[in-house]
Amino acid sequence: LQNSSKALERRAEGIPSKEEMHDPLEDVVSGIAIAGAVAASLYGLRLILAPIRNKSVLNEPSVAKSGHSWVIEPFFNKGYFCSICELNLTGGYSCSHCRLRVDDVPCLHLASTEKSCKVNPKTTSARRLKHHWVLGNLEPDDFCAICDEPCGEDPGLNDFWCAWCCRAVHNDCKRELPEHCDRGAHGRSIIPPNCVTLRKGGSRNQKEMVIETLSIPPDITDFTPIFVVCNPKSGSGAGDHVMKMFKTVLHPCQIMDVTRCNMGSCFRFLDEHPEINARILICGGDGTISSVLNDIEGLENRPSIAILPLGTGNDLSRILNWGTESDGRFALKEAVYHLLTKRQLIDHRLKIVNLVTEIQEAEIQPLDRWRIAIETERKMGVDKVETRVETMTNYFSMGVDARVTFGMQSTRSSVPKSLSSRMINKLLFFSYGTMDLFTRTHSNLQNKIELTMDGKKHVFTEPIEGLVFLNIQCWGAGVKVWREQENDEEPQILNDKKFEIFAVRSSFHIAKLQVGLSSPIRIGQASEATIKVLNEGIHMQSDGEAWLQSPSTVTITHKCQAQMLKRVNKK
Repeated sequence: LQNSSKALERRAEGIPSKEEMHDPLEDVVSGIAIAGAVAASLYGLRLILAPIRNKSVLNEPSVAKSGHSWVIEPFFNKGYFCSICELNLTGGYSCSHCRLRVDDVPCLHLASTEKSCKVNPKTTSARRLKHHWVLGNLEPDDFCAICDEPCGEDPGLNDFWCAWCCRAVHNDCKRELPEHCDRGAHGRSIIPPNCVTLRKGGSRNQKEMVIETLSIPPDITDFTPIFVVCNPKSGSGAGDHVMKMFKTVLHPCQIMDVTRCNMGSCFRFLDEHPEINARILICGGDGTISSVLNDIEGLENRPSIAILPLGTGNDLSRILNWGTESDGRFALKEAVYHLLTKRQLIDHRLKIVNLVTEIQEAEIQPLDRWRIAIETERKMGVDKVETRVETMTNYFSMGVDARVTFGMQSTRSSVPKSLSSRMINKLLFFSYGTMDLFTRTHSNLQNKIELTMDGKKHVFTEPIEGLVFLNIQCWGAGVKVWREQENDEEPQILNDKKFEIFAVRSSFHIAKLQVGLSSPIRIGQASEATIKVLNEGIHMQSDGEAWLQSPSTVTITHKCQAQMLKRVNKK
């Protein structure tokens, strides 16, 4: 009763009640806020569940066995259209083999069942390969192979692109091309799908399709297939992008992940075809190159090796003229043209067409490789046991530089993959090199080891902190420490079955070598060497892989020669 009387008094005085003071706009704002919160929650839940959903979709039998290699990609503002429903794409799935693109799961199922991938052979009656035409979604630098006019300018799906020869044609010009495909300018480097049978290779959880049998294409006289062996972790993840780009140009079985399977097993089919002169492009750093060379060492028909430098030092790539480093960015064609003026633009991306040409034209360069056997004495006897065997391709060292590499490796393993880069690696090298200036872990190394070269014991005449056995002309990311002089009796040759030995005084001495302000302590050349580690452990490294070695005896002997490819410099 009291509240009712107060309400009557307020009404008599003209004061509105709470219900009358309520603004309807507040309800609208509250509703919008609630709806936004619900939408944001649903979107977040969708992002969380999307990887699980996509993985389950891609593992369905109709999708997984279609021959397509579907990957999830964002297509926002790229002007692509779905190959099934023909709607504009903002996101969806793309086949890394044939560039087919779809937007959602229903279209993905239809594309997997109704549109074949380029790995499924289409041949004529004469067993000659047909073109594998993909409708629409052409790149800005695609020009018609018949009339030489730009393709794909109209909106929607129009014009065609062949996934084997990389030719683009207009709808009206397509009939003027022959039915069979010659696989383009580099047809001799590409394995046709009708000439190969595949099998699953690799570990239990990381299976990959590799070659079981291979026949020489009947329409090619100088068949020289190129295989791409890549470390996807190299170059700040650039290796993964390199693999995707080459799968668009070559047969997918020609691209191999070095972390998934043994290269010796993958290339064993070459021993059955000694007439095939295969070539391998290794995409990675010096450690990846050494690992692949070890894997294919047992083959009778060993392929020649070219290099795409994705590592930090890339010393072997430098002396073979393949460059100092690459970021893995590629363009398919010779040049990129402005669509309005047809003006050739400057494009700093590496051209796949040019790279394949350079690999085919490269010269054979034999390269010595060395066996490093480490024997450790037993604790309760005098017998020696071979505890470790390494293979040296670039260099083997002990002391200060191995200590810096060991520290860098230990720290790099804890760095998140998203932050890993060449710059981080160089920063770690600099940090540990600076730290060693104060710790001097391997000071007076000459008192901790005994060096014997070709049966003659070497006497050190000054204090050292590092000892290096060099097989190539570059060391420490491009430093040419063994500067040859006129009438030099000890020139550096890659296949003379000799290695060079030099010493460094400190990490500061290494820094001065890298900027050309100092010279190494040249010790000499040898065909065999023995190093006895006396009383305490010493850091060692072989081709960038470092470890801490206890007192032992290290023997370096010639192992074999690898057939490398040296890029021909054109004026």
